[in-house]
This record gives sequence, structure tokens and C-alpha cells, in this order.
Amino acid sequence: MKCKLLTITRSRNPVVFYYDLDGNIFESTGTFKDLGVIFDKKLCFNSHIKFIVAKSNRVCGMIKRSIGYNVPQNVKLLLYKTLARPLLEYASLIWSPYLKKNILLLECV
Repeated sequence: MKCKLLTITRSRNPVVFYYDLDGNIFESTGTFKDLGVIFDKKLCFNSHIKFIVAKSNRVCGMIKRSIGYNVPQNVKLLLYKTLARPLLEYASLIWSPYLKKNILLLECV
């Protein structure tokens, strides 16, 4: 079945509910990825931010390895804005960081 169950709560011991549809019980999960955004049970987006920072760092490393050192600064900036920055900005209205550690992680890219 394609559906999963994610209970969003701040409680340490949440109440467990079982939902079924036509006899199929929904699988309960701690994290869920939907449209490229990772949601967790506390809705804090720490795992999503770590994921996109790692992905953006890989893209930045690929850019550095591919273009060499003789390329003008404006070309490097254009490649960064085209390839890495959209990864950081996608759906940022949903997962907007509010913790200092997450803001620093994003600014390091």
C-alpha cells in the first residue's frame, strides 16, 4: 500500500492509533518524505536541513572539481546560483529554520 501514517506530536509517549482502509492497516513511520521535504514526528525539520545541506555540499564539490581554478568568479557564482542554491531554497517556506544551529548549517553552504 502506498499510504503511511505519521503522528505529529511533542509527547514522549504518544497515543498509538491504528487506521485501516478496506482491511489494510496503515504502516506507522517516524519520518516521511513528501515532495522532497522530510517530515518527522515532531515537525522540526532537522533531518531535512541536514539532508539538503549535505546534498548542496556535494553539488558545490562537483562544481569545484568540474570547472577548475581558471574560471572567472562570475561563472562560479552563476553555477552556484543555478545548481546549489535551488536545493537550499526549495519549499523553504515550509521548513524555515528557527534554531541557531540549523541557520548556521545553511549559511555554511
